[in-house]
Amino acid sequence: MAHVSKTALSRVLRASLSRPSGTQPFLLGGHRGMGENLWNEDAAPVGAQSPVKPQYRENTLRSFLRAAELGVNFVEFDVQVTSDGVPVIWHDDLVVTQRQAQAGTLSSCEVKDLRLDQFQDLVHEAAGTSARTSFGGSQRSYSTQLVRDFRGSRSRKPVGGEPRPWTCALDGPLPTLSDLMHAVPAACGMDIEIKMTSGDDVEVTPPQEVERVVGAIWDTVQQFESGSEDQQRRSIFFSSFDPDVCVAMRKRQDQHDVWFLSGCGLYEHVDSRRTSIAAALDFAAAHNLRGVVLPAVILLANESMAQEAQARGLGLMTYGLENDDASAIVKQYELGVAAAIVDDVEGLMSSSS
Repeated sequence: MAHVSKTALSRVLRASLSRPSGTQPFLLGGHRGMGENLWNEDAAPVGAQSPVKPQYRENTLRSFLRAAELGVNFVEFDVQVTSDGVPVIWHDDLVVTQRQAQAGTLSSCEVKDLRLDQFQDLVHEAAGTSARTSFGGSQRSYSTQLVRDFRGSRSRKPVGGEPRPWTCALDGPLPTLSDLMHAVPAACGMDIEIKMTSGDDVEVTPPQEVERVVGAIWDTVQQFESGSEDQQRRSIFFSSFDPDVCVAMRKRQDQHDVWFLSGCGLYEHVDSRRTSIAAALDFAAAHNLRGVVLPAVILLANESMAQEAQARGLGLMTYGLENDDASAIVKQYELGVAAAIVDDVEGLMSSSS
């Protein structure tokens, strides 16, 4: 995209952070806290340094608290539910691990196959320091056998080859939704993405699984909001790629907005609501949803969508690594987009100072 001045970006960020009375300010959200963990293609592992960036493990309290400290309006995260009914923070469809003594031998499962204690053991505090799991700057040493098919920080595409060790310089344990809601300051909002792991060939998620997941998440949010007035003031909204989940959460409550996530053609899927701009907008309007969350690259190639959504009383939010480009943020602000979910939180928020 075209070059944008730091002054223009700073103007957008000030509008985002000042929240003028009586207006709907443009909001910035921290994707998984400080951003998706990517593989730094320009830095090979040297000694005790990890090639994973940002330094913070995504979806950990440490990552969310740093994003809140930098001043994002909200943090975005995926919630899945363990086999014993506990909502936890985890993005990927699969949990993939590799025993150090058995290189090349991978094990995988879904979060719904794990009990809470098994999920929490995926990243745990280590008794000692090891070159693989303890990095400079961390006050504690953590151990993990997690591996991942990373996207590259420069190419933004899968780096290929065997899954790579998922170790981070600033590591931490994997939190539950309850942990997160109690730890992050109430001034920082939350975009709770309800994650279902059905494949792209599945149009309808089994209703019992929708109820299991939505019910557990809503119960946790209700328990949290029954606390102090400070906690009740937090801005919370829900989102999901699964249309049935959106409908179920909208029927269950009406005090928090529900957004429909759609690739709008960026990804293949049997459900047209996840591949078509028109179908996504129609679905959101028909079910009284707040709006559509879509890839920034799709919106920027179809700018008229912003005006169409506004005419129907719908909001738009965007996500994707394209939002690390300052000019993309400024353009979306000008289009009237409600919020952009960003990965380079450190770089973008420093532009507001």
